[in-house]
Amino acid sequence: MRHRLEAGPTVVIALLVIIDMLLVGLAWHHGRGQDPSQVVTIQPASSQHTTHSTSSSPKPTRTSTAPPASPPVKNAAPLVSTVDGTTATLANYGCKGSPDLRTTIDGGATTAALTAPAPHILRVVQTDALNIWVIGADGKCHPTYYSTTDGGQTWSAAGSLGQVWISLPTGVHTPRGKLSKPCGTKPAGQIALSPSGSADAFVVCSDSLRRTSNGGKSWRTVTGLPSGQIVNASLATGGTAVAALKGASGCSGLLLVATANAGGHWSAGQCLKDLKPSAVVAITDAGTGLASSSGVSYITSDAGRSWSAAA
Repeated sequence: MRHRLEAGPTVVIALLVIIDMLLVGLAWHHGRGQDPSQVVTIQPASSQHTTHSTSSSPKPTRTSTAPPASPPVKNAAPLVSTVDGTTATLANYGCKGSPDLRTTIDGGATTAALTAPAPHILRVVQTDALNIWVIGADGKCHPTYYSTTDGGQTWSAAGSLGQVWISLPTGVHTPRGKLSKPCGTKPAGQIALSPSGSADAFVVCSDSLRRTSNGGKSWRTVTGLPSGQIVNASLATGGTAVAALKGASGCSGLLLVATANAGGHWSAGQCLKDLKPSAVVAITDAGTGLASSSGVSYITSDAGRSWSAAA
């Protein structure tokens, strides 16, 4: 009896060892058949990271519908808008340098400075002696619509650009809010923009005159112009337009030509020898117009078929 009691603990220990080995084997077998996606790996604290859930809706971000900011076109024509060929507003185009916003009542023979509503100007439109609107731009070339009802003494900023045409170095911002590229991808190829309503517009490119009649969805080259390089153009309602060309045969200044059907046919034109390629050119729906550079100005009252020196 005593011997059996002494041998009892040894047997118990052996049985416990066997049972333990069986349990380990069963656990190992179960682990081999487990779905890997259910395995959780605990990383050391130094390498743990947190993943944010994407199931919740993100907060909305404020976006701008303004045209893309861009530097100015080096050879862009100055801006002008005239009421009747004598009353007009003029400015430098672009986002570098002074806007030099000015007004005239004698066709540009004399001008008076206006306080610009913004550091830079991208477009000018004058509708009568006192009402003017401009597209101004800040130091980053972000555009804003400004208007005045007192001839430029005070200005009001609008909350949006509205449905307007704006010339940008990267293309043309159309009334549809789209960016159109009438001059293709050529750098600094766009010289001047002259729209008439929301569908029709002329754009002077470095090598051609382009026209749209569908709000900038497509553009075509205007043909039939005399020899020379086009440097500016102005389009009015109904297809009345004028264009200025340098280097025209027999003309040492600018040759101004006119059309009554948006470029379907052009007049022989008139050579204005003392106008420079940087001249401003504008025509109105009534057929009055202005062409001016370096203090020399000409006006027309017959839709650009003839020009005379401003008084």
